[in-house]
Amino acid sequence: MYVAVEGQRIVGLAAVHVMSILERDHPIARITAMVVDERVRGSGVGRALLERLEERARAEGCDKIDLTTRHEREEAGAFYRRMGFEDTSLRFVKELD
Repeated sequence: MYVAVEGQRIVGLAAVHVMSILERDHPIARITAMVVDERVRGSGVGRALLERLEERARAEGCDKIDLTTRHEREEAGAFYRRMGFEDTSLRFVKELD
């Protein structure tokens, strides 16, 4: 997990999980958290956090990095597309009792 700090205030955080997947030759990095304070969005905080996650993924031998975000989070989706991410799959979720 990485945090972005402005003065003494945390303005963003991001976490990545590196995992091996049976059908892949290289591990994959999954972004499990990415949050930027609304007051500093558009200032480069998100980009800097994402760059740090990508550096970590490369250092761990990953050749891909992925994430999920809700359809309703249109601004987040637009940000990830600007950063080079592509819509590639449909995610299914089932709540367990």
